[in-house]
Amino acid sequence: MRVAVLAAALVVTLGPMSALADFNDKNPINATVTGATPSGYPRTMVEGLNAVVRDAYPGSSISFKPNSPGGGVLAVAEKQADFTATATGTEIRLGLEGKDPYKTPLKGKLSYVMMLYDNQFMHFIMTKEWADANGIKSWADIAAKKPKMRLAINRPDNPQTTIGGPYEVMKAYGFTINDIAKWGGSYVLGNSQIGLDALTDGKADVFMNARNVGDSLLKDIASKRPLLWIDGDMQHMQKAADAFHFKADIV
Repeated sequence: MRVAVLAAALVVTLGPMSALADFNDKNPINATVTGATPSGYPRTMVEGLNAVVRDAYPGSSISFKPNSPGGGVLAVAEKQADFTATATGTEIRLGLEGKDPYKTPLKGKLSYVMMLYDNQFMHFIMTKEWADANGIKSWADIAAKKPKMRLAINRPDNPQTTIGGPYEVMKAYGFTINDIAKWGGSYVLGNSQIGLDALTDGKADVFMNARNVGDSLLKDIASKRPLLWIDGDMQHMQKAADAFHFKADIV
């Protein structure tokens, strides 16, 4: 199995507030949490956090505002939300520095609160049909042969699974995301579910996104349409991870 752990330090960020509450303050909390899409595990995680707050502080009103990880950081900076629960070191660094996809630096508009978990499993998968047709087994093969591919990958406004993940792995092997189109390929942009749907429907040859290890949906797809892991080596994965000071591993 070749799942790279470009381990994201998943954090909650906090927008500027007029005053910090005392730890003994049990008054109800009213807040808006963002950073997750309308479906999927981040939304479930956020709703779980909200339930804990409501239980600890009766009368609290915690609302959820759908967004993306990158958009969540911007929403906090622009005071459209109080917390974002899916920011990683990628979003925070790019936001603070005002680098793409952010237009201006957000330094001074965010506060780090806590880490929720410290790993995210990036899955690099290809269909066996495409791999056999192009003689591809590894990232090195892709770099050398420059095959035409239909790549299912997230949008740039989700930097942790694009700019801070697959993009850096590509760069470590000597090519970029823009080369995919230059090689005659195309993109299916969207979250991991959109990518899995594209694999299922035969609209994507390669999938690069975050999923949980042992994901049942991937197993189901593989039972109907043979899939292969894209092999990589630890040296290149670590080089990619170092760009945003992540840890790396191969499962």
